Amino acid sequence: MMHLQVHCRAAGCTWHQCARIGRIRCTSHSPAQHSLRPTHRLWRSAGHDRSCMASNCTAAPDVSRTDASPATAADSSAPDAATLHVPIRQNSLQQFFEGGARLTKAAHWVYGSVVQAGDTVVDATCGRGWDSLLLCQMIGPYGTLIAMDIQESALESTKKLLNDRLDSEHMPNVQLVHMCHSRLREVLTEEVHPSLVCFNLGYLPHAPDKAVKTEASTTAVALHTALQAITKGGAVVAAAYVGHEGGREELEICQQIFRDLDTQDWVSSEIQVVNRVDSPHLLSAYKLQRSSGR
Repeated sequence: MMHLQVHCRAAGCTWHQCARIGRIRCTSHSPAQHSLRPTHRLWRSAGHDRSCMASNCTAAPDVSRTDASPATAADSSAPDAATLHVPIRQNSLQQFFEGGARLTKAAHWVYGSVVQAGDTVVDATCGRGWDSLLLCQMIGPYGTLIAMDIQESALESTKKLLNDRLDSEHMPNVQLVHMCHSRLREVLTEEVHPSLVCFNLGYLPHAPDKAVKTEASTTAVALHTALQAITKGGAVVAAAYVGHEGGREELEICQQIFRDLDTQDWVSSEIQVVNRVDSPHLLSAYKLQRSSGR
């Protein structure tokens, strides 16, 4: 298995980061300098390009070929609280276009821009579990993932995927909730302030019964709950699909909710590949740090 690593060229520093497992090792500094008070702020892009943004550092990526499957191995000596961010850089945008412009890649950019190690995040429609897996890798063992789905088979798939891809040392606190996303308020109590709530709408991929799917009315309730609960600097993200019955109505409800958000507190966006028939839509609402409320 090939790994992509970043090495810091700052004088006297042997910091490096393994892109496969999102962890940092440094033999020059104490762990606190890289975790609790990170000397290096790691920026990630969907194209596996890495750079260190510390003011005294000029890290550059040493790129080897990587595969798409998440790593299961980890370095036990590495600290766990690295700060992770995902900006859209020019080369990764090109890779997004050339790689089929899959909306999941754009969603992952948004996730990585708001999620940090130790955060609480919610996958409100976990499906097969791939978003949940990515979020577990982002939040690390000190974070909390709440994964919900109305179908028990989806939760079983998610549980199996996480257990197969993550060892116990790197597994965050995972709560699997067999519940419709419209009941999100029962999960997001006053004490829970996630940095991300994501929705992958429609029906379970490859499911034999496509009649079981999210609906416009229940999704509207879930979105309002998520928007009320999200912390400052966090985001609510919804991937909406229009190729099935009721999909376009659900999209229009989502668009209206995101469009009506107060511009003093929120920035809403929508991404779609417009020259493809029934292309999905990615809607994101980012809660500004200066916003009122919590």
